[in-house]
Amino acid sequence: MTTLQFIASLVKSLVWPLAIVWIAYKFKTPITNLLDRIKRITVPGVGAEIDVSEKIEDINEKLDKEIEEKKETYGASFNSLETPIGIEPQDSYRRVAQGNPNAAIPMAWVEVEQAILSVSKELGLPMEGKDPIYTLKQLAKEYSSIKSTVAQARHLKALCDEANLGNLKISFYMAMEYYEACSKIVRILMTLEMVEKFGKLKNR
Repeated sequence: MTTLQFIASLVKSLVWPLAIVWIAYKFKTPITNLLDRIKRITVPGVGAEIDVSEKIEDINEKLDKEIEEKKETYGASFNSLETPIGIEPQDSYRRVAQGNPNAAIPMAWVEVEQAILSVSKELGLPMEGKDPIYTLKQLAKEYSSIKSTVAQARHLKALCDEANLGNLKISFYMAMEYYEACSKIVRILMTLEMVEKFGKLKNR
């Protein structure tokens, strides 16, 4: 190989890497803005612009606080319930979250919807065909102890809608945190049903 051929080969091998570096530099700001827009969005029902990961963590913290308050109030009645959809996500959910985190979000949310439908029916407030959040609000009118639960459920539903529309870039970690939040809401609702049957929650 002559020197000229070597130089030509070297230049040819460097063309694409250099092109990629140039594109990354040239469009650094638009790409950064796009990634930031995916990470930080304005979600209907939430209001202000949010960091999605931080929002899910905030929801979990508020639900943890709510659960602790209910443990103190209802004692054994609450502590006897394990999380209905599992403290640890099912293998099927974990697999989906690993392969397509966005697709895992509605899988977790549907558990909340099913719990809302089941509990409202058991408590004499059948709302088949109604919006789940509307149904939850009606339950909260009868059982004020879940008013704060409604707010967190609204946030989770808004995030689910945005994920379905492809407006969010959900990571595996975020999908797992979302599942955890949904499981806590299901636990709170199932506890409401169980304790109310003993006449301890209504109008409290």
